[in-house]
Amino acid sequence: MICFCTILVLLLNSENDSSEIEKSRLKFLFEKPSKEELKTYIGDEESNQSNTIQAYRGLSMTLMAEHVFSPFSKLSYFYEGRDLIDQSIEEKPNNPELRYIRLIVQLNAPGFLGYNESIAEDLDLFVTMFDQTSLPAGQMVKNMLNAKHIEDYEIWKNTLKQLLNE
Repeated sequence: MICFCTILVLLLNSENDSSEIEKSRLKFLFEKPSKEELKTYIGDEESNQSNTIQAYRGLSMTLMAEHVFSPFSKLSYFYEGRDLIDQSIEEKPNNPELRYIRLIVQLNAPGFLGYNESIAEDLDLFVTMFDQTSLPAGQMVKNMLNAKHIEDYEIWKNTLKQLLNE
């Protein structure tokens, strides 16, 4: 779950919400967000949020699913978060950070949820743009290598390991 926490800090500098993004970076880089922190992040529903903030809000919702007891609530949080992430990607399909957020969620989601259809596409985009991003790509790769289901993607796992060694 450290993977999920770390990605909350990987927000783009080019967004209009730079102070909020910077605050999130500092807050979530080294800590696993608590249930209360996730609730605060989820509760921020400004209609003019950037795609990046919206995707991180979606990520927070998928994480919140771990903190609720009811299976219905778990699914509700997960699916609502998934939809926010996917909507962000539809609006900015070539944004490697948004793809990374979805990738981390998919690589850690339980298989029965069936949220794994874009893993290869997202990995391909991320690897292609690895050298072109100002994001902390090395940490992103480490998080992907620690994901629950990365073993199912052995070829990509090896490619990610090579990126770390370059």
